[in-house]
Amino acid sequence: MDQHTTHKFKTHSVFTDFMSNLFVHTNNSGMKSLLCTMLCYIVLLIFCIATMILDPDFSITRHLMRYSNMSYVRTDESRKRIKGSEATVEYPINQPGHGYNITTIKSDEVPLILIWERPFGRPHYGPPANVHCGCKYTYDQSEIRRSDVVVVHCIEADVDRLPPDFPKRVHSQPYIWWCREPPIHVARGNMNMNYRRGFFNWTMTYRRDSEVSTPYNTRDNVRRIVKKDGLSLKDIMKMKNKTAISIVGNCGTHHKSHKSEKKRISLIKTLRDLMPVDCYGRCFRRKLSAKDYSEIISSYKFIFSFENSYHCKDYISEKFWSKALLQGLVPVVWGATAEDYRAVAPKGSFIIAEDFNDTAHLADYLKYLDKNDSAYLEYMKWRSPESLADVAGDILSPPISSDFSNLCILCRHLIQRAREGNISTTEVPSVKDFFLGSNDNACLNATDDMLLWNRRLPGYVLVAT
Repeated sequence: MDQHTTHKFKTHSVFTDFMSNLFVHTNNSGMKSLLCTMLCYIVLLIFCIATMILDPDFSITRHLMRYSNMSYVRTDESRKRIKGSEATVEYPINQPGHGYNITTIKSDEVPLILIWERPFGRPHYGPPANVHCGCKYTYDQSEIRRSDVVVVHCIEADVDRLPPDFPKRVHSQPYIWWCREPPIHVARGNMNMNYRRGFFNWTMTYRRDSEVSTPYNTRDNVRRIVKKDGLSLKDIMKMKNKTAISIVGNCGTHHKSHKSEKKRISLIKTLRDLMPVDCYGRCFRRKLSAKDYSEIISSYKFIFSFENSYHCKDYISEKFWSKALLQGLVPVVWGATAEDYRAVAPKGSFIIAEDFNDTAHLADYLKYLDKNDSAYLEYMKWRSPESLADVAGDILSPPISSDFSNLCILCRHLIQRAREGNISTTEVPSVKDFFLGSNDNACLNATDDMLLWNRRLPGYVLVAT
């Protein structure tokens, strides 16, 4: 036995003998209680000192914040300041009633957002290096302790690739699970999503019930853009000389393709046999050049905005927004539920494919509208000056359909909440249950029967939805 070990055992023996003699010779029960309390405080003090040595960012206050409704402000003198940071919030800030409150930034600071891994592993994928929407962004994982939030993209969010957990984790720092993909694409990756309960604090998805909701667009923003463009219904109709178009890049031919992806292609091919439909995209080996895109697509009356998923909650992609409504077309939609479309889109702006008995009835109705301008214009009424008279506010920038707009929305939320002193963070019990388990069964486990037309109506209706 070496000298150091001998000394340690002697010290332990002396301390043990001292405490034993103290308790033996203390007859007063009140004194014994006091000694026990003092001993507990000594043990707690030793634990705190040891923890601070292991984790320099640890503080008792921060640790206790996780279990209370208290709040604190973390300052960082080295953080550069800016004035007048943009903080217009377009989406509701969902603040669940349970959790702990943290305020990690001041209203005049530039928040630093760390994206843990580049989405889809693309080396050049990311926002500009300069201040972007009032925030700064980094992919440098060594900056984790300086960052106000850490964003983990869903495709790279396997349990083996996550940022550090406690005790090395900064206790005041929200971890955000970010996803723009439908659940079937996330589940198809076979990643391990069995995260520790509460590992993530927020979700940032297109869903309306995410803590940070980042849809592909919004009704209000689209109405602002249409109003700014100033095109009359007469001008739009002058461009129309073709019936319908479909643009599809995901062909559903991969061995892991979901049934809804294959069904989409099948529906479009069936409709093409029933009515005039020009098909573009990789699946049909016919490309649209960026130069001629807007001119070509705006010459059509309808576009089949069919998603590559079926009844996945709130998943309404750019196929509906930027490729249809913002190009002056009437989208024929399939993918999300009718309730989801009606909840977010301009009223009377789209046609729900499942409202018809079958593809033949749908094709008949579209051919009817193609020949009857007055009936077709019912789906354009929302664009009229009268309908847009109440539009207010500025168009969101960058374009909300871009990937980086998600990060801008997050930035605006951080700044707005900091100004209000209300950065409320919850612990998401289970990302897997939230994103996968809360969906319609057809979203992840669609059968051929589920993907058939819903037979709710005896025929087709000639009114705008």
